Amino acid sequence: MSGHPHDCPGGARLVRKPHLWSITYHSHMTSPLTCEELVDLALQAGHRNRTLGVSGILLLDQNCFFQILEGHRDFVTESYAAIAKDPRHTSIVKVVDEAIPHRAFDGWNMRLVTTADLSAETRTIVSEALRTAAMLNGAASESLKRTCLEVCTIALTKRAGCGPTPRLTMANA
Repeated sequence: MSGHPHDCPGGARLVRKPHLWSITYHSHMTSPLTCEELVDLALQAGHRNRTLGVSGILLLDQNCFFQILEGHRDFVTESYAAIAKDPRHTSIVKVVDEAIPHRAFDGWNMRLVTTADLSAETRTIVSEALRTAAMLNGAASESLKRTCLEVCTIALTKRAGCGPTPRLTMANA
């Protein structure tokens, strides 16, 4: 992915890096997914994201999805549009759609985390934040939604012990 060249005085060329973009959403599953279906979802998304240079995390908490996508704006927007059309999602709410200074999940093409993968303390924090974010409606709640989602992000980046592929067992299904 190269930037756009611009002519500078003296014949030098400046190449601007494309702006990083992030979209964060939460949604509900239309029906429960099996462990195999979740692993397949994560592996397919990871392959697609690697091809597009998109990074991020997908958190599953009971029947709720929470996802952060990062990368070039066009690719992140394209990925989100495909997700929004996916019949496995309902009540999808885009919470963040903005430029970011750097990636929070660099190297994570598609990290799938279930709340069962988290410590009890982190699981409680993340579950409560997701439930609060999911219940909020209207523009006045945007600040609180962002706070809830930031709590999830911090908890996941600091404490989640997850590898580059899904860590699901049949006990989590």
